[in-house]
Amino acid sequence: MIDLNTTTDLNTTLNHRLLESALLTRVPNDSLQLDDETLLAAINKQSRLTTQQAKKLLNSPLSILRFRHLYQAQQVQQQAWSGSKGLLLAAASEQDVSLLSTSDHLWNLHFLPLQQGAVNMVLKCQAGDEWVDQLVDAEQIIEVRDNKGHLICEGELDDAGELEAKWPFTLSPRQYFQDIGEGFVVRPKT
Repeated sequence: MIDLNTTTDLNTTLNHRLLESALLTRVPNDSLQLDDETLLAAINKQSRLTTQQAKKLLNSPLSILRFRHLYQAQQVQQQAWSGSKGLLLAAASEQDVSLLSTSDHLWNLHFLPLQQGAVNMVLKCQAGDEWVDQLVDAEQIIEVRDNKGHLICEGELDDAGELEAKWPFTLSPRQYFQDIGEGFVVRPKT
């Protein structure tokens, strides 16, 4: 809870609301005002933005959004990623599941029905391109396991940040995840 009695909390709250409002504002003919190299140098504290660059950034919602995206991607990269837990299925739904996501929104697991009840699945990395490139360049093996430790799939991501595999179980994805308690984890293979 924010204590609006302190000047610092009030200023922080107002600044956040002002920024959110600015990001929602459409500016005619807005375009990226600074290149990624300049923004990343500022984010990584390798160089400071000049007064002119800072004004350009603040007057362009599109540039601010790009700055925020690059900053968040850097935060993800700097954290030691040890895995992402999958979100639970909605118990009330009887339909087959076509998509599951992880709670940190880094990964989506898509299920694509094939002929004769077979299912293909595609694990898609939703993080920034730079993080995907790091995983691909490092030839990092990614594995998906259920909450009991059974391997669902593993392999390297392709250049698009995807890993495609056949669904390894006879039960449909919905039935399988309901039977095992619906949990799964995406993690680097160690």
